[in-house]
Amino acid sequence: VREESALQNAFKNRPEYQAARLDLQSRNLAVVVARNARYPKLDLQGTFALNGLTGSYGNTVDSLVSTDFYEWNVGLTLELPRGFRSARSTYRRRQNEKAQTLLRMKQLEQQILREVRLSTRQVRATQKRIQTTEAARDLQKEKLAGEEDRLKDGQSTPQEVLDFQVD
Repeated sequence: VREESALQNAFKNRPEYQAARLDLQSRNLAVVVARNARYPKLDLQGTFALNGLTGSYGNTVDSLVSTDFYEWNVGLTLELPRGFRSARSTYRRRQNEKAQTLLRMKQLEQQILREVRLSTRQVRATQKRIQTTEAARDLQKEKLAGEEDRLKDGQSTPQEVLDFQVD
């Protein structure tokens, strides 16, 4: 087990980490929106209309096709925040929320890092235990085979062979 690849997989596949990343992205956008809200706002507005202004329905439809009754308007709207207090406080609040989210994300990263390290250590320890157990089993098989040979030669008893089988 490679710890680096396990960490990459954990960060890529953990749903709570993905949710934290999305939350941080939305907090970044909220900070940008709050920062932009501190500035004056200038809007350009425009309208275009066709008017039918005659007395009967047939003449009204005919007047819509002609270019006699077009109407258009253009305007600018300027909004200046008064005192900027609300916009500034919102901006500071959004920055604090972003900082808190970033801190939670770093804590989550540390937790994932600890869990992955602990898991890889447990896997390595288990692998070593398996190897040790396999080696001990092989040695016991050799001892049993030797004891069976000694039994065939008459140098051992069946009880000792049974004890080796149990081991």
